[in-house]
Amino acid sequence: MQSKFATGDIDHTLLTGVDFMRMRNDINAWFGYDDSVPLLNLYNPVNTDFDFNAKDPANSGPYRILNKQKQTGVYVQDQAQWDKVLVTLGGRYDWADQESLNRVAGTTDKRDDKQFTWRGGVNYLFDNGVTPYFSYSESFEPSSQVGKDGNIFAPSKGKQYEVGVKYVPEDRPIVVTGAVYNLTKTNNLMADPEGSFFSVEGGEIRARGVEIEAKAALSASVNVVGSYTYTDAEYTTDTTYKGNTPAQVPKHMASLWADYTFFDGPLSGLTLGTGGRYTGSSYGDPANSFKVGSYTVVDALVRYDLARVGMAGSNVALHVNNLFDREYVASCFNTYGCFWGAERQVVATATFRF
Repeated sequence: MQSKFATGDIDHTLLTGVDFMRMRNDINAWFGYDDSVPLLNLYNPVNTDFDFNAKDPANSGPYRILNKQKQTGVYVQDQAQWDKVLVTLGGRYDWADQESLNRVAGTTDKRDDKQFTWRGGVNYLFDNGVTPYFSYSESFEPSSQVGKDGNIFAPSKGKQYEVGVKYVPEDRPIVVTGAVYNLTKTNNLMADPEGSFFSVEGGEIRARGVEIEAKAALSASVNVVGSYTYTDAEYTTDTTYKGNTPAQVPKHMASLWADYTFFDGPLSGLTLGTGGRYTGSSYGDPANSFKVGSYTVVDALVRYDLARVGMAGSNVALHVNNLFDREYVASCFNTYGCFWGAERQVVATATFRF
């Protein structure tokens, strides 16, 4: 719920709310196999020696876990502006309950957590369009995963400091933002070093980085958006991986997008756009034993403004991600587990305003 009011010369925007989350995850699976059994050829799956029931008791077994989780949060935030000073202050209180039943061992693990977190920030609005700011925020994230024995992980807690500046000149259609940040998170999950498909609790991660974004209208028809992110992350307290970079965290990311809108002629109302997304290399495991290569994908957009046919505020659009259907490995969490990047995706949307 949002409300606006004033106390003297100070204008307030007050936001209050409550949210609920309920989750039930029932897992019945078997992990592991006997290495001595001949492999099955997916392209010619005819192998009379293959035993679908083969298993290695040393590193596998049935996994039957019922995980139930619920979380309730209440929050309040006030954004107050006095002259050119903008101050934001907010708080949140969470109640998180989780229960995990291991149906194989017949054991139950329970955990109840309560946590208060807050965030605050201050901006100063200069007349020349420059707005420097500072912000601080805390996070509280109960894990939806459980360990291989059905054990519940401790929630991850984080703190972030950020200093940045935003530039929006009145006489030019551009927006430039830049920021540096320092983030620490505890109880981060990582792949089990024993080689199972489960997670274990890791140490504290510290991430420091730079974020830059620029938007510009080069003309009435042409818009351009570019961004770059640099991230330097490492384990700071983990006894095994201290000093290493967490898996799945690229150091460099960048994107560039441009679109063109027709305002005259038979194509009036049509917008064509294209751009690329670059993701740098990342480590594939917490031990930093190998790297996943960088990749770039191209996206495209076709949108038509229905105001040209008397439907102001409405449009139809076609979005294509990974236009050239590039095949790539997006990330890995260990030597035995990697994720393919998303194939070409075509999404059609229609927005109507009455």
